[in-house]
Amino acid sequence: KLRGRISALRIKDGMEPDADMGPVVTETHRQKILGYIEDGVASGAVGGDTWTFDNATTGFSGLGTMIATPNNNTSFGCTAATQEANAPRIDFTVDVQTTGNYFIWTRMRSAGGSDDSVCVGVDGTASGTTITTGATAYSWSVGTAINVGSVGNHRFSVYMREDGTSVDAIVISKIGVDV
Repeated sequence: KLRGRISALRIKDGMEPDADMGPVVTETHRQKILGYIEDGVASGAVGGDTWTFDNATTGFSGLGTMIATPNNNTSFGCTAATQEANAPRIDFTVDVQTTGNYFIWTRMRSAGGSDDSVCVGVDGTASGTTITTGATAYSWSVGTAINVGSVGNHRFSVYMREDGTSVDAIVISKIGVDV
């Protein structure tokens, strides 16, 4: 049910009367968001692979999507040894108010069979969790639980597992099933 409600959101120009959510209200907010994207890309470029902003592929929900580039059949496993040191990542600082299990939902698409997954982790440790989509159109997918043992700021990361994968949106939730 959660996946259905998220998928049913009408994300478009916030000034349109039927929009549930708009991407940005002010230029100041837009610049702040672009700063987050730039910070994520800058902190995650590794060995020629990076996350690149793209708005040429249709179907994204906001200003664009992040795509793992270049698409040359590079693949990393989802282990702490390979992810933090070797794979580009996008980081998000989250102020966690309660300890426990968290789930990272991603709205993503596959460019093809070998371009369909990302890894996730928290505080610099890849969790071994792979989030996979078989869809060539954007759809929501969720990984297994990641335990956060303390309150306060934590770095949640989405790592490139396979280049060519596009990530459009991310939701961090204590709910890991479609309710």
